[in-house]
Amino acid sequence: MTLAEIFFYINHHRTYNILKDIKISQYFDKELILLYQSTKLKRIIKHSYETVPYYKDLFDKKKIKPDDISNPTDLLKIPVLEKE
Repeated sequence: MTLAEIFFYINHHRTYNILKDIKISQYFDKELILLYQSTKLKRIIKHSYETVPYYKDLFDKKKIKPDDISNPTDLLKIPVLEKE
């Protein structure tokens, strides 16, 4: 692997992007942190709804839309997954 290929891999690897986010977000004030968290939460909820049949069925049965979950307290709308 050449140095250029290694540099390309590092710059396009997900871990590198996460590290960049962490470096930037360490300077956020409280309001911006809450906005950042809400954005990430919405993305995870939407992804779960679209890709995990269990969560799609659960949301549909409970009449919950992914947009209904916009902050951590809204997570209480989703029943806790049990081992059974």
